[in-house]
Amino acid sequence: MVGEPNAIGNSPVIPHAGSVATSPVKGKVLVRSRSSTDSKASNGNKAQSKAGSPYIDLSAELGVASFGSAKYTTNVHTTQNLTGTYVGLYDWVAAHNHLVDWSRPAETQHILLVCILAQAALVVVLYWIP
Repeated sequence: MVGEPNAIGNSPVIPHAGSVATSPVKGKVLVRSRSSTDSKASNGNKAQSKAGSPYIDLSAELGVASFGSAKYTTNVHTTQNLTGTYVGLYDWVAAHNHLVDWSRPAETQHILLVCILAQAALVVVLYWIP
């Protein structure tokens, strides 16, 4: 592991150079500010923030979640849980796809009828219970 590039250190989301998100290419900033003065960019003028930079300070806007902090760990944990839920749901749908792919028309027609009746019942119930 010694001498290998650090994937986290080269990540484009790590704040560098005054807390502005930069790419691994040195000096290339990823987020530009958008303001009414950007329309003047064709005249050679650039929109300037309060600090004189044409870029948004994302760390000031969103808060800094440094690697290993509680906020960072919570965000990673939530992302992993959501990804796991999505993959589980996708796998479940893929496993039950044969029910609605019309390979067995009678079974698919029955499931479609049940779904339509359930939706109609839901519409009627929601009319009385907002």
